[in-house]
Amino acid sequence: MIDPLQDSIENLAQLLRRSVSVDDADLRLVACSTHFGDADQPRLDALLGRTVDDRTRRYLVASGYQQWREAQRIPAQPELGTERDRVGFPLRTKYQLLGVMWVLDDGTMSEQQMRLAGETAARVQSILARREQEQAESDARQEDAVLELLAADPAARTAAAARLRERNGFDRAREVVALALSTRPPHRDVTCPPAGLEDPPEVVLRRAIRSATRGRAAVAFGVRGAQALVLLGGQQRPAGADLRELAHALHREIQRGSTELGERTTVGVGSARDELTDAAVSFRQALTAARVAATLGRPAGVWGDDPLEALLDVVVLPDWDEQSIPDVLRTLSDSQSGATLEVVETFLDLAGNVVATAERLHAHRSTIYYHLGKFQESTGLDLDDGRIRLLLHLWFRVRPTVTKQTPAGSSGR
Repeated sequence: MIDPLQDSIENLAQLLRRSVSVDDADLRLVACSTHFGDADQPRLDALLGRTVDDRTRRYLVASGYQQWREAQRIPAQPELGTERDRVGFPLRTKYQLLGVMWVLDDGTMSEQQMRLAGETAARVQSILARREQEQAESDARQEDAVLELLAADPAARTAAAARLRERNGFDRAREVVALALSTRPPHRDVTCPPAGLEDPPEVVLRRAIRSATRGRAAVAFGVRGAQALVLLGGQQRPAGADLRELAHALHREIQRGSTELGERTTVGVGSARDELTDAAVSFRQALTAARVAATLGRPAGVWGDDPLEALLDVVVLPDWDEQSIPDVLRTLSDSQSGATLEVVETFLDLAGNVVATAERLHAHRSTIYYHLGKFQESTGLDLDDGRIRLLLHLWFRVRPTVTKQTPAGSSGR
């Protein structure tokens, strides 16, 4: 069967005697015409790699291609290896960029040729919009099934699993792993509203998920706003390194689509489960791993990598009144010097080993004993008491959260 998109750009290329190509919104190659001896090295590299290189991508992003509303000329850039101009025709719906149609030009395109190219771009835009709509309808059915796997009703989970096995390759999967995309609310100055032409978060997330999971046998996902659940199925238990790399690749794709959204989003990976109906367990673990990663300043996290932080995430209340913390702990930051608190925290981290504490802090043992003795004398807290050690160690772990909460009752994590 003839591909109408390929047919359209090939006909234009023959009329213009110039190379024509179409990229998606992330500058990945969708279709390319016959060449007419005008393909420079970046065009050939894009054909092989199916996407532009990072330097060219940065240049085009800086040129504002994501906000184009009409054809724009990108002059040849010798430092990027391009020998000819590119004329880019934005392809978009009312709400989002679908892609760009590119025509290589030596600077001699006439007004009539530009008009012909514009007419072809309009046809290509209609084709991509129709495909996008069909994809959206398919995604909606899939996403409903994925999100129903989180339902409390076992019958609803069983029905959702059956629907996914029918259409997403999970009928052959023996292991299922969930990934969670957790996005923190934006911290924007009200005087600086976001750019109106940015793609909505759910569009960026869907595009990133499709790109990062391309080629995997069984994939399904559900997106609601700026949060998402991704399911992966396989014949055998996936390797931790593979999942970790996938999580980081997914985060990179989100940043590629929106730097601002990427800065607010972390990716978590849950454990492998034998049944699709148990995906909710893996998803809860993935959410915890994502929150822990955010707390530690990482773009992604894997369940089991940080057990202490994971435990604190699920047992420490997300909202609390600072005044409810015992006074003996709440006043430590004011009553003790930073050096003393560092010694005590390191001492507890190293299981009460004074020699190791001195080595870690590059201090003499007598200095360590001095700070420990001063702390015990001024607070009345016995560091030889296991329960006191547990109390203090827990406080040190949640202290960054505590100190961020200035008004009573404000949200901590």
